[in-house]
Amino acid sequence: RLEVNEKITVYSSGEAGKVFALQTLKQLLFEYGRTIPFIAIKDKPKYKIRGFMLDVGRYFYPVDDVKLFIRKMSLHKLNFLHLHLTEDQGWRVEIYKYPLLTQIGSVRKKTNFNHRQHKGYYTKAQIKSIVKYAHDFGISVMPEFDIPGHSRSALACYNYLGCFERNLPVADHWGVKHDVLCAGKESTYEFVEDIVD
Repeated sequence: RLEVNEKITVYSSGEAGKVFALQTLKQLLFEYGRTIPFIAIKDKPKYKIRGFMLDVGRYFYPVDDVKLFIRKMSLHKLNFLHLHLTEDQGWRVEIYKYPLLTQIGSVRKKTNFNHRQHKGYYTKAQIKSIVKYAHDFGISVMPEFDIPGHSRSALACYNYLGCFERNLPVADHWGVKHDVLCAGKESTYEFVEDIVD
């Protein structure tokens, strides 16, 4: 609840509610300038989860851009960021045990629509920074590894994880790929456990 009279008072059941009340206050300041009319707003979200998915697997965004998305999400009172970190076209998170994922898997030699190289990945420290930043804005982050399909960027680095063990490049175009992590191999399960650990 937000009340504006001679003073501004925020009532909230949690930290996220306070953050979102401040966003409402920002919106009022934008609308009315320095003089906000007396007002009482009592609201709550209709849905517990109000999310946004950011696909950095196909198109990498630098940390500052991700933080800008987070600020915009908070302004719209969204509370859940689905961070799509891996895709056929790019692996975007550092995994110490598998360094080729960022050395090779994070680099797409070209993209079919503009023929330019595209690359980038987040260090573990950067991921932690993004999660903390989002938390400060009342937003939870769900990192996603798109597996067993959509894994050409991983197979380009470690082809033994595929069923056919072919030498493949990081995908440079969109669409269904037939090479996926092979569920019939113990090495695939070890890989999956390592990346989510």
